[in-house]
Amino acid sequence: MCMQTGDFKSRATADTPKTPVGPSGRGRRSYAAGIAQLRSRHIVIPSDAFHASTTVGLAQLAEAQVLYAFAHTWLGWIGMLTQADASSRRRIFGAEEQDVLVVDDDSAVLDGLTELLESEGYRVATARDGWSALEKLRGGLKPSVILLDLMMPAMDGWDFRQEQLRDDELKNIPVVIITAAGFSETSMKTQFGDIELVPKPLPVDALLSVVRRHVDN
Repeated sequence: MCMQTGDFKSRATADTPKTPVGPSGRGRRSYAAGIAQLRSRHIVIPSDAFHASTTVGLAQLAEAQVLYAFAHTWLGWIGMLTQADASSRRRIFGAEEQDVLVVDDDSAVLDGLTELLESEGYRVATARDGWSALEKLRGGLKPSVILLDLMMPAMDGWDFRQEQLRDDELKNIPVVIITAAGFSETSMKTQFGDIELVPKPLPVDALLSVVRRHVDN
């Protein structure tokens, strides 16, 4: 039978509303193609995430499912960020600041503290004496807190603290003294101003609590 072009167009138009796009009917093939296209872009949507009761082109189907995935992903991120602490948010957004600067001439202390703090998710910079610490700070390092030993060659903790307090760019960085010298915190505050003291050997829980408080602020 010979069908005229006009008859073909009329027949196709009449068939269109009767063909659902979804998991059944001829629309199944379009639906599957849309899912395959989305998966090729590393976006996977559950098969029951989207159903259409009317005819929708493949482009519209793909766009709708991409929007679904986008919204679902961002809702997950928002939920995670509302529960994240400040250090986690910095890591998520890739801030350049270091969380902690450790200043100590003892390699074992530097390595141990670096391993401990990094295992807790903090970003750590180190210096072996006061001069090296000042160079790093004046070179742009911006830690949330400084863990400072007292007995060091070249420049000790006392001289470092004096230089820090003279520098308007550095004086407000919190300092925690870590020492085995046996000084009381009251005595340290008389010499160093507003600092905190964590004596060596370092109690891990107390140290992490102090670091966490400063980083999260």
